[in-house]
Amino acid sequence: GIHPGHCVEMQHTGGPHAGRFQAVVVPIEACVKRSSTARFADIEAEVLQLVARQEPLFVAGQRIAFAGSALLAQCLDSLVVCDLLPHAVQSADALLQAAVYQLSHEEPFLEDTATFEVGDVDGETPACEMTTLPNRMFHELWDSLIFEGTVKCDLLNYVETAMLFSDYGVNTNLITFNRVMLLHGPPGTGKTSICKALAQKMSIRL
Repeated sequence: GIHPGHCVEMQHTGGPHAGRFQAVVVPIEACVKRSSTARFADIEAEVLQLVARQEPLFVAGQRIAFAGSALLAQCLDSLVVCDLLPHAVQSADALLQAAVYQLSHEEPFLEDTATFEVGDVDGETPACEMTTLPNRMFHELWDSLIFEGTVKCDLLNYVETAMLFSDYGVNTNLITFNRVMLLHGPPGTGKTSICKALAQKMSIRL
């Protein structure tokens, strides 16, 4: 639940560099092949070991080679540094977090239809469309969306904070936090797409 690029105080317990230092959170996203049956915990451990061993520097969106690991070469489709990392981070300063996920290939499920009436015309529309996440239909949707400044990062941090507050049962009488976001803009500006992309991203990260 720590945002990309945020600093965390760490402790070296021995050696010439013993003492406290500031580590930068670097999330690594590992997409598992559909055919893989390996345990996610094993993949996560291997990812962290490989990345810490071979990568001297991390930059946003960086694709990491994993052919040097027999397990990862067999199990992974991709291994990428989160694109929200605000600046390059040296390996010695990085606190690595691995998010291991497998894309669902299920089609959206339409809930019962609801009737509506407009003037003299009657019709039906799906009451709800449910999609299992993370889903191949939304894969790389996040990367395709371009917004000014830190809009994507701010939205993701806001949604993640709201979900963490809910998970931990934070008392809203003590800490007020509006869990509703209102996105407004002309048609075709990406409102629906960013909502889908946010849901996909959160399903990977949490």
